[in-house]
Amino acid sequence: MPFDLSLTHTRTSYPRGRGQPLWRRLQRLADAVRDHVVVLWQGLFADARARLTTTALPALGETGALGGVLQAVEAVWHTTVESPAQHWLPALLAPPLTTAGEMQTASLQATLGITLTAAPNSVAVAQVLDTYIGRSLREVSTTTLRAVQEVLRTGWAAQRPMPALVQELQTVLGLAPRQAQGLATLRARLVASGLAPARIEQTIQAATTVALHQRALMIARTTSMDVANLGAHLALRAAVEQGVVAAEQIRRFWVTAGESACPTVCLPIPELNPAGVGLEQEFETPIGPLLLPTAHPNCRCTVDVRIL
Repeated sequence: MPFDLSLTHTRTSYPRGRGQPLWRRLQRLADAVRDHVVVLWQGLFADARARLTTTALPALGETGALGGVLQAVEAVWHTTVESPAQHWLPALLAPPLTTAGEMQTASLQATLGITLTAAPNSVAVAQVLDTYIGRSLREVSTTTLRAVQEVLRTGWAAQRPMPALVQELQTVLGLAPRQAQGLATLRARLVASGLAPARIEQTIQAATTVALHQRALMIARTTSMDVANLGAHLALRAAVEQGVVAAEQIRRFWVTAGESACPTVCLPIPELNPAGVGLEQEFETPIGPLLLPTAHPNCRCTVDVRIL
């Protein structure tokens, strides 16, 4: 249990209705940590690309070398991205997760008219973050390695020399398959236009820099919002476990990010759950049941909690 709540029956100093609603404060909390996570991921991507050299990969002429190249790229990714991320992300994400729980506790104070103190359990917070980070890293790695596999497949078919293949792998390392395909399409268009090779590479490098930043930003936006929502939910769960409020009293309502909300996934969710859901009840969504936002990459949805 990530939060231990102490309870006294004195009137809270948080008057009802003062300040922004909790869901808005959770969004602001996520925004505050987002840029730090972006910097981390950009650094990890840069380290992976720098480590991926011709000497790090087996020669393509060797028997079964294509599988060996993929394994070598995976090893570089694990060493320069996955392992460091597992080390640094808990330190980045534990404070906002804890703060989100404290915000939820303060909201309960205002609603119930009692004083609550949230004391984060560091061991439990670490366990929750370890599970979340592990799942998130698997998703990032899976999408990135799909892009790598496509480069290897096309490079093998075209019998590209190793230096050219390494250059292409460096370009896509860290990107999602859709981004990698966009760069490949751009390169083909530039070649067809007759542009000088040096200018082509300059343009591709600039586009790659933009794409890597977008990728890091997408991961950071999703991660920071996930952690804010998770911290608030864990504080609710702790309040129920410690008898502060009954689970049956809690109704949770999906809150979209307004005009920027995804029209196909997020906007329909409030209408699909007009009466809200219980503490551990999943929301009905167009992509299947979800306990908490986020619903997709870059999602900024949150949850509004009402006590019956």
